[in-house]
Amino acid sequence: MKKAHKYIQILLFFLTFITPGCFFINAQDSTSVSYELKELVVKDKRAIVEHDKVVFLPTKKEKNLSNSPETLLEAMHLPMLKVSGSNVSTISGESISYFINGHPVTKTDLSTFWPSEILKVEYIPNPRDPRYAGAKVAINFIRRRYEIGGVTRIDGFQRFPNNGIYEISSRLEYKKMSYGLMVTGSYKRDHRSKTIGNEKYNDIYYGHTPYDEISREYKQNDYTRDEDIDIAFNAKYQTNNVLVSHSVFFNADRNPGSGYHSADSWNPSLFNSNESYHHTDGSKLAPQLSGQYYWKLNSKWALNANWGYSYAKKENKSTIAFNVENPVLSNFSENVNSARLNFIPVLRVNDKVQLRLYLRSQMNWYDAKYTGTSTANSKQRRGESSSKFAFLWWPKNNLALSINPGVVINYWAVGKNSNETLVRPSAEGTINWNYKKWMFGGRLSWYTQSPGPSASNDIIIKSTDLMWLAGNKGLKDLTSWSTNVSATWFPTNWFSTSFNTHFEQSNNSFLSIYEAASPDMGGVIKTDINSDKDDFMSANISLNFNILQKLSLSISPFWTYQKTRGVYARNLHKFSIYGDLDYKFGRCSLNLAYEPKQKTLFNGGAELYRQTDRFNIGFKYGNGNLYVAAKIEDVFHKYERRITRYNSYHYTSSVDHYLNGRCFTINVTYTLGYGKKVEDASIGRAIEVTSSMLNY
Repeated sequence: MKKAHKYIQILLFFLTFITPGCFFINAQDSTSVSYELKELVVKDKRAIVEHDKVVFLPTKKEKNLSNSPETLLEAMHLPMLKVSGSNVSTISGESISYFINGHPVTKTDLSTFWPSEILKVEYIPNPRDPRYAGAKVAINFIRRRYEIGGVTRIDGFQRFPNNGIYEISSRLEYKKMSYGLMVTGSYKRDHRSKTIGNEKYNDIYYGHTPYDEISREYKQNDYTRDEDIDIAFNAKYQTNNVLVSHSVFFNADRNPGSGYHSADSWNPSLFNSNESYHHTDGSKLAPQLSGQYYWKLNSKWALNANWGYSYAKKENKSTIAFNVENPVLSNFSENVNSARLNFIPVLRVNDKVQLRLYLRSQMNWYDAKYTGTSTANSKQRRGESSSKFAFLWWPKNNLALSINPGVVINYWAVGKNSNETLVRPSAEGTINWNYKKWMFGGRLSWYTQSPGPSASNDIIIKSTDLMWLAGNKGLKDLTSWSTNVSATWFPTNWFSTSFNTHFEQSNNSFLSIYEAASPDMGGVIKTDINSDKDDFMSANISLNFNILQKLSLSISPFWTYQKTRGVYARNLHKFSIYGDLDYKFGRCSLNLAYEPKQKTLFNGGAELYRQTDRFNIGFKYGNGNLYVAAKIEDVFHKYERRITRYNSYHYTSSVDHYLNGRCFTINVTYTLGYGKKVEDASIGRAIEVTSSMLNY
């Protein structure tokens, strides 16, 4: 297996620097087509660089061999995007926002997404149109419109072993109204994973006795179970100048039982048993309401607005036993209320100048109760309001500049007597220039991030016989500034490339540490503090070849550098190469994909994380209505190995997680369209439900 990995690395390295002249420069596509899009008629063009965007024309094969926005973008091999499963970002790592025919959508909006209806895919950095206000980078899918009709879609995904996601969704449209309904159920059963590790507790107390060192070696068999159901309904009114969309969500999640059984070896022998176990079960119910609006008031003014409210009820029961006769019990219940409200008025001063004001506010209320071995109550109120003024200037049609100063107000209350408000400035500047077959972009930003509710509460609970968990309400906000420069080039229909460099420096990053507990408590206390400065640098290039629209090859060399300061100061360099090969024949395709080993620093340099590489083989069939995808994931490994090393004075650990590696997946989707109009239904953006629960 090691030789196979070595040969793959050598092959990818060779292909990275192979000369483009090795390919058929003058090759003609026998399946070329002509697209007629309003006044624009383009023949045999893969990408069209316009003034402020790039327009891509997906082929019939690419659409037939896709069943979602992500699989369509992956099949198109766009050089400025990184696609990994359901995650899509720019090559610089920025998140993208989906739109259909110029109106915002989300993952649930796309439950009835039908690639066969897509005419164009537009990549729009720093969009000018006020409908895109709020999106740094927009992906707009242009889709056919019909007068009346709908879409019904059935989708099933199964992994052996052993989890599945099954979904049925439908949309009905009549005139300017549309109605969407989605029901999704999923489950997970994992009884194959295991963990091997050791940990040391240094200079601590246990049972009022001081110990220079307590060590534990363990081999544990892990089991994970989860069940989830999502239901969403949407009603939307839409014209060219108005969008009114309201959505209802409901999520129910259940953990019927997860944990581990472990064989332990202690030195010195503190407990009467050489076995330990952890069992947890719980549930969550979360209804949500949301609204999305757009009004074009006149030729000068437009307004975007959205709101959302969610409630979550969480229950969790946990038992951890080093000493089987005296386990640590922890019962957790929490009520979480969340609300958000955003307004974005837009003023078009003239053809070259636009002004925007981003007004955003979000508030979360947490009411948590712990019972069992430790008893505690925690109430928190955390909010963030921000105001950002955006000045956008287009000195030329193909050149866009923006300056975005703003202010962020964070306010929180922990318990009854701790209230704090923090006001910080924010700033961002961007430049985008499209020139002939080139796209250039640059961004400079400074921002803040508040600590999460689980890190900043005011309680302390017992997790194991030797571990306590404590919040730190004195945590400061993380501050960071970053810059990146990117360039994309489309010299021919069969070759494109993109390059990006990135630098980011963070202050007051959040670092988990372990402190010695008092003699009465014993063991160590895990809590979070603010660390020193962290630096992150990266440079990556994407090389994409498309031969005769049958063979697609993507090679992506990637270099990263991390530097941490303070107690755990470290440096880390990493060079890797990603590769993807796709061959289309008839209504089918074969895919080979390689993901290199991962190596990253966390926790201010105290924690080193590594992950084995992955090699996947996939097969797809599609005819427009029926989509079938089968894949063998992680071909060379029975287990996916994830390695974590943590080093501090009072606590050190070395953990090897062996997760499900080699597995077989199959995805079947059937989509049926009917009537005179097919257009996607918006179901609205879900609110992320957070929790103040302390985790071991």
